Amino acid sequence: MESQVDAAEEQPRPGAKPQPTDAEKQNVRERDGLLLARKRIMNQVESSSNQRYTESLQLALAEIDAKLAKLG
Repeated sequence: MESQVDAAEEQPRPGAKPQPTDAEKQNVRERDGLLLARKRIMNQVESSSNQRYTESLQLALAEIDAKLAKLG
């Protein structure tokens, strides 16, 4: 009887999403962090009046976009 219960628990339920792996969870956290940073930098770009600072922010945005592209 116990073996039947264990076997039933191991089988995924129809329509249930598979649990994400630790690597997938890490990618989601990293992506969320990058998206938050990107949003914050975009707000700073919009409110900046210093050209050099804006250029620096644009470089940071390009770096974040490259990292996001790597993550997929």
